[in-house]
Amino acid sequence: MGYVKKAYELINAHPVILVPQIGNLALNIICNVLIMNHATDFTLSVHSPLSMVTSLGSLVVITLVATLVGLIIYAGTGNMIKSAINNNQTSLKDFGTGVKKYLGKIILATLLIIAIMILAVLVICIPGVLLLVLSLWGDGFHGKGHIYPFNTLTIGSIIALAISVLAIIISVVVIGVLTSLWMPAVIMDDEGVISGLSKGFKAAKKNFWTILGIGALYIIISWAVVIGLNLLYGAVNRSTLLDIPAFHYMDVISYAITIILTTVFTAFLFLVYKDTSKEEGNPANLGGI
Repeated sequence: MGYVKKAYELINAHPVILVPQIGNLALNIICNVLIMNHATDFTLSVHSPLSMVTSLGSLVVITLVATLVGLIIYAGTGNMIKSAINNNQTSLKDFGTGVKKYLGKIILATLLIIAIMILAVLVICIPGVLLLVLSLWGDGFHGKGHIYPFNTLTIGSIIALAISVLAIIISVVVIGVLTSLWMPAVIMDDEGVISGLSKGFKAAKKNFWTILGIGALYIIISWAVVIGLNLLYGAVNRSTLLDIPAFHYMDVISYAITIILTTVFTAFLFLVYKDTSKEEGNPANLGGI
């Protein structure tokens, strides 16, 4: 937990790092409302293909815009964290510098991470699908040489499917941890995307269980905040979980808390990479920007 404490102290000493997150907070609220509206339109337009396509297109555009803004904020905030770590000072000027220097690399790195995860899922799915087909064949095969129609999955099929899903989850988690220091490497050492991948992978491998544990804790706390505030909203308004609206004023508080947690977790990753890189004698990590 030492890195988490250092990350919190870093953000506490340089609260300006949280300023760009105000824009992220507003964006989250706006996107949430827009997504809910278009999702409702999509559901109601089930008998109108054109309306469904329009609503679905709007959802995709909103998601892409939110993702791009999130990457912009990550690039800028990452450079602010870098400056705070290396120089013990930072400002919004560092945010702009970070966006200019690292946004392109961050976008490319994100696309490559997604591609790696998709490839891993496909590789795992191939034997999983074969196992599922063989299981269905074995469970439904009839002595006369044909397969019965399958209305439900049998025990063998369910086991095959469960193994495939578990393998996919494990692979995505492992890849997520091993690539978690990719972008800190790119920003901290001004590396290219590929060299950043190599350095980030080596550092993450050495700190695999630390990153996994703190990452899991971060996710659990974030979800606990969201669920807890929804329950509080329900208690205050005497509503059941089914009656709670998809967006309400407690969501603003949960977004704000989650953003702070996310910023601290990001600083944690930068600090882990910085110390690991320093141990390896990387000179780029010992000076300023």
